[in-house]
Amino acid sequence: MIATVQLVDLGPLDTLRSVTRRPKPVDTPGLRSAEVALFAPLALAGSPPVRRAGLIALWDDEEAFERFLHDHPIAQRFAGGFEARLEPLRAYGSWPGLPATVPSSRAVPNDGPVVVLTLGRLRLSQTVRFLRASGPAERAAVEHDGMVWGSAATRPPFVATVSIWRDAQATAAYAYGHHQPAHREAIAEQQRWTSTASRRSSAARPSAWRAASPARTPSRRPRSPPDGTQAGRSPGSFAR
Repeated sequence: MIATVQLVDLGPLDTLRSVTRRPKPVDTPGLRSAEVALFAPLALAGSPPVRRAGLIALWDDEEAFERFLHDHPIAQRFAGGFEARLEPLRAYGSWPGLPATVPSSRAVPNDGPVVVLTLGRLRLSQTVRFLRASGPAERAAVEHDGMVWGSAATRPPFVATVSIWRDAQATAAYAYGHHQPAHREAIAEQQRWTSTASRRSSAARPSAWRAASPARTPSRRPRSPPDGTQAGRSPGSFAR
């Protein structure tokens, strides 16, 4: 199976339209789960700009994603932007469509850049607690010399982050290092700000993935993140 991340910059109205509807497994062959959201820079001070929309999805394989790109009307909303296709390296917790067989060990042997995703469902009554916990973690990530690019995403109750890191060692140093306590503290708080159901099936915890292998690289090469950072198709990491 693979995960995909698609980001596109639009005007405010088109951005809002793009996150009103997401593809569903029942009418999208090969789709395991999908979320659409508004994206904004990590550790942003003030109101986020409404100009970037994204789709994060899990698929049976690249062929299913290709069919979506060519046949599904929602795919047109995210055409022409940043695209990444990822294979799982590790997972902590669970998420709809993610196999239980994905390794959960902290050590992820992998060469080259990684993409990290954190996915969760926020219990709305705990929004303030969530923001207090996530803010320091986001600032620590932005200040870490191993992070290349990062973005936060939300469409309540769904919350997420997407970030590109120099390598798997950099992600481990940020997530578990003694000199970076903000992320560990945010994870410790997650049981309070996610719903009971989310803790069983969609808690915001780290998982690792790598980009699809060269043998499965599609003819249409993914573009860079919307701010111009060069991501390419090098191995990546995914965190929920």
